[in-house]
Order: sequence, then C-alpha cells, then structure tokens
Amino acid sequence: MKSRKQIPLDVIFDIFTSLPVKSLVRFRCISKSCSSIITSQDFAKMHATRYSSIKSNFQLTPTIIISCSTELQSAQMFFSSELHEGSGSASAVHLRTIPPRFSRYTTHSVNGIICMDFGLCATIFNPSNRQAVTLPFVCPPNSPAAASTSFCVNSFGFDPITECYKVLNSWAVSGKATEYRVFTLGTNNSWRLLGDGPSYFPKRESVCIDGIIYFKCHYSSVLFAFHVHTEKFNEIPLPEGIFNWRSDLIQFAGRLGLVDTQFDLQSNSINIWLLEDHLMEEWVGHSIVFPTFWKEIEGYQNFLAVGTIHTGEILLAPRTLLKQFCVYIYDVERRRLRRIELSGLPEYRPLDFSSNAVTVTNYEQNILSLQ
Repeated sequence: MKSRKQIPLDVIFDIFTSLPVKSLVRFRCISKSCSSIITSQDFAKMHATRYSSIKSNFQLTPTIIISCSTELQSAQMFFSSELHEGSGSASAVHLRTIPPRFSRYTTHSVNGIICMDFGLCATIFNPSNRQAVTLPFVCPPNSPAAASTSFCVNSFGFDPITECYKVLNSWAVSGKATEYRVFTLGTNNSWRLLGDGPSYFPKRESVCIDGIIYFKCHYSSVLFAFHVHTEKFNEIPLPEGIFNWRSDLIQFAGRLGLVDTQFDLQSNSINIWLLEDHLMEEWVGHSIVFPTFWKEIEGYQNFLAVGTIHTGEILLAPRTLLKQFCVYIYDVERRRLRRIELSGLPEYRPLDFSSNAVTVTNYEQNILSLQ
C-alpha cells in the first residue's frame, strides 16, 4: 500500500495566504500544524501584504464594523456587515459582546484592529478572529492616583517600520502635568513612560494614518501628531475657519481629514479639509456637494461622514441606533448616493437613550493573533 505524501509546509503556507480570513479561522481547527501556521506573526504579515494588493485593485467587498452598547451599558456589542454592490440591504453579523461595560471611546479600525478606551485601561479587539485582549491598568484602580485622575485617554496606532501596534495613553492627575505612556502589543506587558508631550487635555478622538496618530485636544487650536515609530510629538495648526468642537477626524482616501459635522443647507454640502502634507502642515479645503434629494431624507441631520471605503467613496452613518438602521455610500465623482439598510442590529431603545449611541467604522480583514 502506497503511503500518502505530505504537502510541504511552505506550499500550505502559500495556499493559506491567498484565502480569506473567514476560511482561515475555520482551518485553524484542522490540525496543530495548520493552527501553528495561521497564528504565527510571519503568516499574519504575509497575509496582510496580499490583502493590500487585492484592496488596491478594488476587488474587495466593503465591510463595516458597527459597535453599540447592551442595555444599561453593561457591555459592548460588535457586528460586521458586508456592503455588496447593487444591493440595498445587508445583514449585520454579531461578532462578540465584550464586558464589563460600554467603552468611553472606540477608535477607528487600524489595519482591522480596534481599541476600546476605558480610561485607565484599554481592550484591543480583532473582529476577524474575534480575539480580544485587555491591557494592564496604567495604575492600580483603587489607588489614590486613580481617584484623583482628571482624565485618561487611549489612542491606537501602527508602526509600519517595526510592524508593531502601540497604544498611546494620556493621563493627568489633579495638579500635575499630563503624562504620556506607550504600550507595545506583544512585548513585556507593561506601560512605558514617555519623556514629554503636549500639556493640553487630549480628546477621545484619534486617527492613525501612515504610522502617525493624530488627535485633538480640548481648548486648543492645533492638532497633535504622535509618530508611532519615534514616539515623538509635533503640532499641526488647524485650518483657518475650522472649529475644534464642530469637526471630526476621519480617514479620507488614505489621508487625514477634518469633516464639518454640520451640513450646509444653503449649498447642500459638507466641508472637508484634507492634510496634503503633514511636514509642510498644508491643508486643502473641499466642499462635498450632495444630490438635491439628500435634504429630503428623513433624519439626514443624524448622519455623519465617518470616512471612505477602499474605492474612495464616502461612508455616511448615523450617530445612534434607528428603527430602520441604514448607511449611505456616496460616489462623489458620479454623484451617486446608495442606501443600504441593515438588519440584525439591536432595536432603538426609547427609554434608554444613553445605550443608543453607535459607532461605525470601515474595516479590513486581519488574521493577526492577539493571544
């Protein structure tokens, strides 16, 4: 009887890198060797490289992550939804519910990885493999320092040079200057204190693009950039005429964008400023004009431009749960607005308004193991 020949591991490795994450998650259960390949850091990097080439050729189906609270904000629920071209409806698939409570802020997706900000601690979540890891507290939660905390904010970024993910923590205790710490995923499980940083109070709003975490601060007319590799800060003046409190940071076709959260009824448009060159601090303003019927849509004021999908189209999503939850995709060049209604999300809670808040972010697959 002839013996079966084993498929060389390098061949299996090459085949696996071309498969979607959904298949890889299932294939981890085939054998220990398959699981070892799929959960390795080298494989995750190779798979991400192939994924990027597919994305650049517009061969992907846009996917979004929707995050909302359970009742009484006792935990946070995550859903994913694929927005197929030509379809006016989509299903939201429940990924995971993460206790112990609803996070104060959930970051934009960074290579498919999300950071939930709980102040003195943070939880990193990979929706693709549904793994989550909670970072250690910046200080003991029952300590005097924790009790006297003025604010504590976590931002999330990726260093493309070392290919490491880092969490930037901004912490201020009454009567003391703001302190900044960094946690690098996959290292010695501890926070490192940085030497200096902005003296302002960072807001719970940040975006990481090309290895730089951009964030705004309260009572400040400048934007701050944290370089994830060098762990240095620099200031970028906000564009003239932009209001800190009336604009959101978004990722717009691979660039940093500041989008006005108020719709201009007279011109039927929203204003977006794009940072064309962070070294020269050059902002370019754009007016995105919508079809005339946009103002006729019920509740249009509740929708925000939350970023762009890989095709460059604008993703518009509501701030809260709706009785008929939907998102819009707007093709600026063609001036084509597409409505997609989502099923499978929690119902709007009229008697628990605080639990109706929802966060929608564009998303990409990532097989990276957090454990």
